[in-house]
Amino acid sequence: MSDPLATPAEDVAARLDFYLDAAMRGPVGITRDGTMRVVMLSLKDYARLVRRDRQAIRVEDMEGETLDAILNAEPGERCKEAGRRLADPAAT
Repeated sequence: MSDPLATPAEDVAARLDFYLDAAMRGPVGITRDGTMRVVMLSLKDYARLVRRDRQAIRVEDMEGETLDAILNAEPGERCKEAGRRLADPAAT
């Protein structure tokens, strides 16, 4: 995603249709007093960002069951095979 097109809020208010179209092509940064405060973007870009949203959880805040599952997780067969190939590239 490209850097937002910085635009004063007054311009956006006066030419909303223009900036709505611009937001379909790339993010539009709306400024007030020279500081970018809000970014307008297409619904497609917003949906992509929401899908990629990740949350960090501290170990102390995890439920015991979740922490146990992580601690006892075993790698899948594809991961094991990749590990063997990395350990001994000549064996493939």
